[in-house]
Amino acid sequence: MKIARMTIHSVALPFRLGRYTFSGEREMDGADSTVICLETDCGLRGYGEVCPAGAFYIPQNPEAARACLALLGPKIMGLDPREIGVVNTAMSKAVSGHDYAKAPIDMACWDLLGQATGQPVHRLLGGRRAESVPAHRAIAFGAPEEAVATLEAHRARGFRHFQLKAGCGVKADIARISAVADALGEDEVLCVDANGAWTFHEAMLILRGTGERDFILEEPCARYETNRSVRLHTNLPMKLDESIDDLRSLLKAQEDQTADIVSIKLSKFGGLTGARLVRDLCERLGMVMNIECVFGSEITSSAVAHLAISTAPRHLLNASHYGDYFDASLGEGSARVEGGRIVVDDRPGLGLRIDEAALGPPLMSFGAEARPRRAASGRGAAVGEEA
Repeated sequence: MKIARMTIHSVALPFRLGRYTFSGEREMDGADSTVICLETDCGLRGYGEVCPAGAFYIPQNPEAARACLALLGPKIMGLDPREIGVVNTAMSKAVSGHDYAKAPIDMACWDLLGQATGQPVHRLLGGRRAESVPAHRAIAFGAPEEAVATLEAHRARGFRHFQLKAGCGVKADIARISAVADALGEDEVLCVDANGAWTFHEAMLILRGTGERDFILEEPCARYETNRSVRLHTNLPMKLDESIDDLRSLLKAQEDQTADIVSIKLSKFGGLTGARLVRDLCERLGMVMNIECVFGSEITSSAVAHLAISTAPRHLLNASHYGDYFDASLGEGSARVEGGRIVVDDRPGLGLRIDEAALGPPLMSFGAEARPRRAASGRGAAVGEEA
C-alpha cells in the first residue's frame, strides 16, 4: 500500500452559539479548520485535521499549517501509510518543528492503518479500557447567574465535568467562580481555566477571594515559572495546558510537582503518535490527563476519543468532543456523546464517514488522480458513496 494522493481542504466551522471569547479579550466567530485526505493506490482514504484557534491562542495558525502541508505533501508520496514511523521521519526531514501542521498527516495514517487491518484505532493504541469516558463542557464568560444557568443546562444533558473560563477581572472572576462552585453537585468536577490570563498577584487575590471552595485550577498564569509559584501557595490541584508542549516541559512539571493534571492536545504533539507517547509516559509517572485538541470537526473528535478510550481510567480526568460547538458537519465520526460521556464504536480506522461535498474543492493536491473509491473491509459505504 502506498500514498498516491493528498488533498488539502479549508473548512469553515462557525460557532453554534455565536462568538467564542477567551481570556484577554480574545474572540473568534468560528474556526478555520484544515482537513487533509490521504488516498492510497488501492483506493482507501484516510482523513486528518488541524484546527487552531486563529493565530492568537498558542503558536498555531491555519495559514502556516497549510503552508507546511504544501511542503510535506510531495515528501510523503509513495510511502506506506501503515509505516507511521517512516512517514513521521520523512516529515521531520522535510520541515523542522511545526508539529501541529504534521498532525493531520499522522492522524490520517492511523486512520488508514486501522482500515487496512480491519481494526479500530483505539485497539491499535493499546485497546479499549472503558465503555465510555467523561466529556467536559465549557462555561463561557458572563454574569455569575448566567454561568450557573449554563452549568444547569449542561447538567440536564448528563454532563458532570465543567470548565469555567476565567480572566475577566479579579472581582468578576471571584463572583463567577464562587457562584458556580457553590452550585456543584457532589459527583461533579469544576475546572477554572484562566488560559494564562492572571498575573501572580491576581491569582493570589482570586484564590483568597474564593475561600475554601473546591475546584481544579487550570493554567492561571502565562509562564510556567509563575504557575509553579502559584502552585506553592495553594492546596488546590493544578492542571497545566498551554505551558506543556513537549516531553521536557512535561517531565519538569512532574519533577517540580507543579502539575497534578496535564492537558494533552493532539496537535501540540504532532498527532496521535506523539500524543500516545505522552499518554503512556503520564501513565507510568502516575499523572492524570485531559485528552483533547484545540478545536475540530468529527475527525478530531474521533481521534481524541480513540486515544481517550484506550487510556487507563484512573489516569483520565475527561476528554473533549466538539459536536456541540460548531454549526457545521463533515459527516459522521465514530465518537458520540451520550449522557455526558463519550462513546466510541469499533468501526475500522477512525470510523469516519465523511461527506466530501462538505469539504469543498481542495486548496491543493499532490500525487496521482483519484482512483475509484472502495470501502474498507467492515467499514461500510461512506456518505455520498454507493454501497
